[in-house]
Amino acid sequence: MDYMDYTNLTFQCIGKNTKIAYLDSWEYEDLETYNNELYKDYIKRIDIYKDLKAHCLDEFKILVIPMGVDQLWLLRHKELLAEFLDSGGIVCDFAASFCEYLPNLPFYIQSDMPIKDRELVLSKHCIFKGVRAYDVNYRRGVKGFFNRGFIKPPLEAELILTDSENECVAYIDRTSFKGILLKSAGADLLSFGLFENDTARRMGLNLLIWLDTQLGENV
Repeated sequence: MDYMDYTNLTFQCIGKNTKIAYLDSWEYEDLETYNNELYKDYIKRIDIYKDLKAHCLDEFKILVIPMGVDQLWLLRHKELLAEFLDSGGIVCDFAASFCEYLPNLPFYIQSDMPIKDRELVLSKHCIFKGVRAYDVNYRRGVKGFFNRGFIKPPLEAELILTDSENECVAYIDRTSFKGILLKSAGADLLSFGLFENDTARRMGLNLLIWLDTQLGENV
């Protein structure tokens, strides 16, 4: 398994030139992802009920839509989100989507395969570097926490996470917008494993490294 030393991890763009906008529809929490010691210097919480308005995203180049976000409220602001993508922004959407708050968004489909039989299959994408498939499929010996469904990706999308029936669990779309959409079926690549002592914790840091690389390439 690939090993990476995260001890002196630095970023070229994230945290210096821009932070990541984290759309939140819950009360402020000290223990939430945006306040985690690993992420707090790189993420800015956006209260979608108070702050999501015209020009509020102008200072950002990356947007995270977490699993538990109020999708119906985002739907009210779909033009703002579409404008962010069409202006070259990067969106990481981890919600199990049931409404089209982003253009042509695939809706979450619950897998019919029993949880005990279903496995998630990691690709060679750098987001999963050093991550064991077991640590994504199981949390403390129990399956099903990370993901239980799939989505139908655009034809030209890059599939980075699939299941044992070869259904798409996460993809990257570089062709439908001027920006980039990383979309998952309710699988939070940023937060999952954050409080565990296993390799799943690497996904979030690997995601930040990948995002920083994308920004660097577009400078």
